[in-house]
Amino acid sequence: MIFHERLVTCRPKRYVVCRMSLVPPSNPSVPNALILGASGVLGRALAVAFRNAGYRALGTGFRQVPDGDEVFQFDATQTLEIARLAAWVERVAPKLDVIVHAIGGTHDQLVMRMSDQEWHKTLEQNLGSAFRVARAMWGHLAAGGGGQMIFVGSWAGRTGRGGQGAYAAAKAGVIALCQSMAREGAGAGIRVNCVVPGYFPSPMTTGLTPEALARLGADAVKPGFSNVEEMVSFMVHLAGMRGVTGQVFQLDGRIAPALS
Repeated sequence: MIFHERLVTCRPKRYVVCRMSLVPPSNPSVPNALILGASGVLGRALAVAFRNAGYRALGTGFRQVPDGDEVFQFDATQTLEIARLAAWVERVAPKLDVIVHAIGGTHDQLVMRMSDQEWHKTLEQNLGSAFRVARAMWGHLAAGGGGQMIFVGSWAGRTGRGGQGAYAAAKAGVIALCQSMAREGAGAGIRVNCVVPGYFPSPMTTGLTPEALARLGADAVKPGFSNVEEMVSFMVHLAGMRGVTGQVFQLDGRIAPALS
C-alpha cells in the first residue's frame, strides 16, 4: 500500500501527522480498527496485525508518531483533546468496528511517599484516558451497529504490586470499567473485554536488572517474556468474536488467585 504524509497545525506549537492511505474512508467492505497508543511496542504491533488481517488501522499516539494507515497525535488525559480525536474519527472512519486502548504508563513509588501529582497523573494516564475514550466513542460504535472495545490491563490490577499502588489501582479500575460497560453496551451490540498481556521487551522493562526481571516472572508457571506477535494475534481474533464480552484474558503463564 502506498501512503503520503502531511503535517497539519492543530494549535500553536502543536502538530498532527496525518498519514493518508489509498483505502477510501467510506469503503464499507473494509473494517476500521482504532488503536490508541500505537506509538508503543504493543500498539505498533497491533496496528500491523490488524492491517494484515484486512482492517484499516487508525493509529494514535502522544509524543511519538504512531503506526497506522491513518495516524493522529493527541493527549488522552485531556477532555478537549478527546473531542479532537472524536472529530477526526468521524471524518476518517464513518463506521468504527474495533477500538483497542493500549495507552498507559507508571510512576513507581511507595504509597506513603507518593505525591498527589504522581497519583493523579497515573490514574489519568491509565484509567481516566480509558473512560474518556470510551465515552467519546460509544455513540460512534452504537450508530454503526456495535463493535468491540478491548482495553489493555495489567497483572498489577489483579493482584496489586508493591511500589505500584497507583498503577495497580488504575488498572484494577480498568477491569471494573470494562465489565460495567459490557453490561451497559450489550443491548447496543457493543462488546467490551480486557486483555492482560504478559511481560515483553519494552521501555518499561529495558532498565530492569536481571534480578528484577526474575522477580517479575517468579509467579508464572512458565517464566520468561511473552511473545508480542502471539498476544496481538489473540486480540485480532477477539475483535471478531461476537459472543464474548465482559471477560478478562490473561496472556501468559501467571495464574490469578481465586476469589473466595
